Amino acid sequence: MSSHLVNAAYNGFKKYGKLTAYAYLLDFTRRTQSANSTQTYGLRFKGDHKITDKAKLLYTLEGAHQRDFSDNTNNIYQNYYTGELGIHFPKVFDKVSVTGKIGYEVLEGDGNRAFQTPLATLHAFNGWTDKFLSTPSDGIEDLYFALGLKLYGVNILGVYHDFDANNTSADYGNEWGINISRKFFKRFSAGVKYANYGAEDFATDTQKLWLTLQFDY
Repeated sequence: MSSHLVNAAYNGFKKYGKLTAYAYLLDFTRRTQSANSTQTYGLRFKGDHKITDKAKLLYTLEGAHQRDFSDNTNNIYQNYYTGELGIHFPKVFDKVSVTGKIGYEVLEGDGNRAFQTPLATLHAFNGWTDKFLSTPSDGIEDLYFALGLKLYGVNILGVYHDFDANNTSADYGNEWGINISRKFFKRFSAGVKYANYGAEDFATDTQKLWLTLQFDY
């Protein structure tokens, strides 16, 4: 791969958030991977705003456009956009905080080609069962909800996704998952994560379970 990545951020909106402009020019030199050669240009605005002494509003808006690039012989002309709104309560009770979010993410597809993100950590975005590591040709519309709790050092995150096709009326399926983790002895952390994907018009029913132990140094 011979690629160029440009990312420029503006922090002038100090009370409201950060504006980021980016350009990702991906040129995969192997002929078998040339379909992943794309040029992507986008804008992202992310921030938070204190609404009361006990609550903070969270928000994200992003849009991008993707075209074919370099030796890619496919005609790609797709868009990406997402919006997320949340609220954070830093101290509901002593050592207890709560964060809730709702978001909507679209990766367009036309039945032949779709908006792709070959360098992304997709496990963190479109479901933990990894059914959408590459975007289906009809695209993805992902409506999701997340609820995070921090209870006396224990982090609990629950997420629900409803996946639909962008180009057709297909209902891909839905997924829910929960992740529980905790640090201990300063340098260690342990966690358990479970995800359940219920298939409708895409892939198959899948359940996954992770047990993790981490040491930081």
